[in-house]
Amino acid sequence: MPIITSKRLGTPVKIYFEVHGKEGGQAIIFHHGNGNASRDWGPLGYLEKLASQYKLVLIDMLGYGNSEKATDPKAYDPQLRAMDTIAVLDELGLKDNIIFFGGSMGGQLGFTLALNPKYHHRFSMFIITCATPYGTAELSPQFVKLLTPAKQRGICYFVEELEKAMGKPFHPFIKTTFLLNNVDAMIASNTIAWPDYSKSLHLIKTPFLLIVGEKDPIYNQVCACHKSLSNSTLEIIAGKDHVDTYWDSSVSVPLIIKYLNSLTSIDAKSDEKSRTKKKETTNVKKIDAPSAEEVSASLNNAIRGKKASPNHTKNHNIDPLNPSLKLNCNVL
Repeated sequence: MPIITSKRLGTPVKIYFEVHGKEGGQAIIFHHGNGNASRDWGPLGYLEKLASQYKLVLIDMLGYGNSEKATDPKAYDPQLRAMDTIAVLDELGLKDNIIFFGGSMGGQLGFTLALNPKYHHRFSMFIITCATPYGTAELSPQFVKLLTPAKQRGICYFVEELEKAMGKPFHPFIKTTFLLNNVDAMIASNTIAWPDYSKSLHLIKTPFLLIVGEKDPIYNQVCACHKSLSNSTLEIIAGKDHVDTYWDSSVSVPLIIKYLNSLTSIDAKSDEKSRTKKKETTNVKKIDAPSAEEVSASLNNAIRGKKASPNHTKNHNIDPLNPSLKLNCNVL
């Protein structure tokens, strides 16, 4: 069982992760939502759709799945959670060109990493479903309200009440994941507030893909986030709510693949343009700057109204007063 110790800034914690997919492929690091765990990505269909092309790293965030069940709310500070992610990347030797993917609460962590000056350069893009950068996790208040009586009534009470609130039953496998949660750890996780990054979004230059369901309560916030990010793409899924958008890979993965392919195409065109420019630069005929004597003679000829010497006419794209400055002349 792959578990590492995230040293953090204080008390170390145990973080569980799994690795799937293509060895040597570009890494996508998965972050689940509130109540979910790494075990859910397979049954939800994400692995089979992405494993052939990418290296998939699945993390259990602190308090969930097989990771440590901390009960101190301070342990769930977003910056400490970001350090857990970096600890996993370091363990795997993944230094850069990493794709971040997060759903719901996991998506919120993406904004924390994108704005951290120590970490943001390690990610080539962020794919965020059903999450915003505007503060407390979207479902946290509702979760805490349902979790508090669950301390006495048990986790089954929480899951049953959550299904009522959603107006639909859980996917059977997902329901099992929720039933495996530790109530005290979930309360601690949902007690700590997520920061409001609204005043810092202009600092983010890394590409972002934002995916949101048309019926998601945070729909307007995600649209506002898109307008605030200078390098973002927004995908709206018609008729889908928060849970459907995040859990239904049949609608989200095609959008993710389309986005990844579009950036790959842009990179390829950029590389080709760079190679062409380098080739053109290599083929430019080198023109030597005139000697001090030639410059002096040229100036004297200009003053006297005489024609410049034949040897110097070929250098007429050189400013005689500043030999290092090339003028905008076409010289063959």
